[in-house]
Amino acid sequence: MLVLLTLGCREWAQADPLAGPLATGLSALGVALGFGLLFKMAALRMLPTMSLLRDTGAESSASQYYSSQRCSQARERLEAVWVLCLPLALLATGWGSALVSLREAGLPQVIELVGWYLPSLFLLVLLELTAAQFDALCSECEFEVHPTSQLSGKLELQLSATQLLSWPREFLLRIRLGRMASLLTCLVPVLLVAAVSDIVKHFADNFMGTRILLATMLLTLGCVVLFLPNWLCRWMGANAFPQGELRERIASQLQRLRLRGVELRLLSSRGRWPGAAIVGWFPGFRQLWLGDALIDRLTPRQVDMVVMHELAHIIGWHFLWRVFPMLWGVGVVALFGIFWPVAEELHLIGTLVSSILACVVMLIGMSAMAHQCELDADLSACALAEQVCEWAWENPGQAREELAAALIRLLGDSPQAAEASWLHPSLRQRLTSLARQGRSVHRAETTPSVLES
Repeated sequence: MLVLLTLGCREWAQADPLAGPLATGLSALGVALGFGLLFKMAALRMLPTMSLLRDTGAESSASQYYSSQRCSQARERLEAVWVLCLPLALLATGWGSALVSLREAGLPQVIELVGWYLPSLFLLVLLELTAAQFDALCSECEFEVHPTSQLSGKLELQLSATQLLSWPREFLLRIRLGRMASLLTCLVPVLLVAAVSDIVKHFADNFMGTRILLATMLLTLGCVVLFLPNWLCRWMGANAFPQGELRERIASQLQRLRLRGVELRLLSSRGRWPGAAIVGWFPGFRQLWLGDALIDRLTPRQVDMVVMHELAHIIGWHFLWRVFPMLWGVGVVALFGIFWPVAEELHLIGTLVSSILACVVMLIGMSAMAHQCELDADLSACALAEQVCEWAWENPGQAREELAAALIRLLGDSPQAAEASWLHPSLRQRLTSLARQGRSVHRAETTPSVLES
């Protein structure tokens, strides 16, 4: 939403020679700074609650978890409001008009695009800075319980100043693994296409035409798609998986499934990322990422089921299914252009309405398709485990139980993670789907014996 709405503001902005880049830029960054201070105030209001929990004898881990959850919820609300207020930050401040004027004056498009996203990047840095400082305060002290009197049985809470991670290192870790990585991943294709367009236009009068321009852009996008996993590895610190029993077991599973060109990577996050992901779209450029927190929390069988879930995305070609909603959005624009009147005074309104409808269709379609792919990967993972995991051969239902236990272990501790998100169904939906499959398999297995009797 942030990327699309910013690009939409870029199309709607009109040039204004009187808009000074310095003044308007400071105004846009000032709006982002205001949002950052709002989050700082929200975090400061939570500190008394954290101190109250400690004073009442709550465990260190419990108070830290409660405080971090409230901080995360406040941040999500603030980010949603920021997306809605993007036209205010980019257009009402005059920053967009100044950027359009600079582009018409000869500023390269790639630099102009960076300017459009500069307030959002600045806000993300402020949010990560506040979140890092808040987490450092939450984890600064651990509780140690000592009995003051064996007769009274009373307990005295003593604080031991044990710094788990300094806030500057926490801040760098959040910049590397947080939302900044997601935003930059989405911006890299846009910026590369703009850079190629600038280069081609500079030499277009000499030896390049429109067709070569389009071919070069497509080639650039192809290179981004192919080499994106390598770029993400460097940014997020996903290193080669260490030698050991787990690596050998996953390699054996890949061989049995005849999946080649999948590189195994370990994402070191200091226990902050209990997840797994398939990065890359084509054989030879795919990587399977496993978080260090996931390996620490799950049993070997549960890790196998998470791996089977990720491999099911590859076997089911789910990345292609996720592309279809983008085509639906393009189709909406095409149909709108055919049936909308072509009068010049209605052209701007038609462009605006078709863009909004296309974005709505694309976003809703991507969410629905992503939910369906996740549920399908859960069911397919059970079937794959029964093929390649020795522990699931004798008891086919064990795979569903292990996957359900892994989901509960990873998502059940956090109400926020257990709820449905834009790209993932809720924990309840996933468990219900697995249970429904188990009942259907049980009926299929028991029907012949009933008929025979």
